[in-house]
Amino acid sequence: MRASSLPDVVQQKLATFDALEPEFAACFAFVEAVHGQRRFPRLSVADVVRYLHACYICECKDRLLGVPQTIRRYRGDEALARLGRWQAGDSTSVVALLEERLDGHPFAQITAEMAAAQSQPDQAAMAARLAHGRLVLLTRTMNLTRLLDAIFTPTDAKLLRQVREAAAKLDHTPEQIASALAAFASPLYAYMAHHALAQRNMRVMNIVGVGALMRPADLPGDRTWRVLPSTEPPGPFAEIPIPSYTELTSPLHNNLRHHRFVDRPDTPADIARSTTIHVEEVREA
Repeated sequence: MRASSLPDVVQQKLATFDALEPEFAACFAFVEAVHGQRRFPRLSVADVVRYLHACYICECKDRLLGVPQTIRRYRGDEALARLGRWQAGDSTSVVALLEERLDGHPFAQITAEMAAAQSQPDQAAMAARLAHGRLVLLTRTMNLTRLLDAIFTPTDAKLLRQVREAAAKLDHTPEQIASALAAFASPLYAYMAHHALAQRNMRVMNIVGVGALMRPADLPGDRTWRVLPSTEPPGPFAEIPIPSYTELTSPLHNNLRHHRFVDRPDTPADIARSTTIHVEEVREA
């Protein structure tokens, strides 16, 4: 479809994202790294500000390209608002946001599932994937510790100065933050379902997606047995058993008019009852 035939708001969304795309690619990579794809030896106050900024940019991408907001992946408006309050001296809300996004992982549950998978020979791939995922979550927790260390170590005055300096470099002064949050209420950032936006989102995520960020060695094992292709030729579709299938053509089940079908009842009582019904039908005929 030609760009000129698209609705004006769609053209505006696409043009805005085209200008934002390089920044989005960098921010998406940083968010993924902090969330466990990279273990940072050290993180600074500027990195905390950068993380909040990255969440905001990723939120802009979702809003511009019509990604449904039923599951808010980045909470960029919250991150930006808390960055504004942080510059006024409120660090509590920033610490709470970091904890909500980077902490609280079920390591004991994952370890138990790993042990169960390791005890079954056909679930070796599942065990490897669980081990990989557990390390990713551990890295995320360690990154959280380094972010909190950057916040807790300096004095309040020094911390406030560092936050304001880092925010200004990213164009996030309190006035700019207020303007950016107000823009989220405009039609440009309102949710809109359109195939051109969806196609643009798929193309950009194919470029910056998780597969592009991870080395082949980071991907554990082969597919689990649940998704392995079958080694046996498939039989006729009509002969494939369906789980939880309920027979609806038996002589008695779901048969209000007591019609006689070709399948045979299973129990003697059913046989006797079916025979009686058949005799009555013959007499009526």
